Amino acid sequence: MRTIGLALTLSAVCLLGPRAALAHSEEAKQCISQSKTTFKTCRTDCNTDYKEARFACRGVDPACGIPCLATKRECGETAKEPLTTCVTACEQTLQAEKAACRQDVIKCPPDTPDVPSCDECIDAAQVKGFTCRDQCREDFRRNQTAQDALRKCQDDFKTCVQACPEPAAD
Repeated sequence: MRTIGLALTLSAVCLLGPRAALAHSEEAKQCISQSKTTFKTCRTDCNTDYKEARFACRGVDPACGIPCLATKRECGETAKEPLTTCVTACEQTLQAEKAACRQDVIKCPPDTPDVPSCDECIDAAQVKGFTCRDQCREDFRRNQTAQDALRKCQDDFKTCVQACPEPAAD
């Protein structure tokens, strides 16, 4: 089935010329790009509508509840900073080790894809990176100060939302 599709595509290129195929692919790229932008905008709008509706359903004025939610998000990001810092360090180490693998001419000879020694080196770096990130998460879960900060964010959010008025009747 793929062969037939490929043959038809190649036939079209030969009959219509390479410019027609290129123009079509550029048009397709532009169309896909526009669709992606529309989707992202739609998703953002829907997300906002959903948040507003959730607050309204709970009897909270969205104009008050949404800022409470934004404050909670900022607070949570600050509380999770030790985790973020640790995971970022793991990612940087992983990238450095993968680069070292690729620069090792013996393990990863240039212009020679799929060399087992290169794959093994990169696999080992990825396992090490996974283990590092996993340890970061474990350490964060055991970090009482960080967990207390997250709970405070949640408690402050509840207090903020409880102080909000009911939504205005339409």
